[in-house]
Amino acid sequence: MRPSTPATLEITAPSPNEVVSSPLAVQLRLEHAQLAPPAQAGGAIRGDQGHIHLLVDGDLVAMPLTLVQRVGTLPRGEHTIQAEFVASDHVAFANRVVAAVTFRVR
Repeated sequence: MRPSTPATLEITAPSPNEVVSSPLAVQLRLEHAQLAPPAQAGGAIRGDQGHIHLLVDGDLVAMPLTLVQRVGTLPRGEHTIQAEFVASDHVAFANRVVAAVTFRVR
């Protein structure tokens, strides 16, 4: 069975339904956990340490090393960003920690 985590994750920018220019910077808030060093991809799994997978419209675009990540140029229209805090082995925790927001590019 997968370990669980006390972490919470929020996308603080862009906000839901916001109209933005592209490219944009995605801002995240991670609480009760910290980002694991980039080279750490195995070893003992800790619930308070892991990585973030950032997806735009269902496609993985980054595994940010910080809580601010620039996203490449997006076409006009509606888009969804999803961020998931995963264990250091890049697999979801038992209690998945996912945040998502839908916004528009002008």
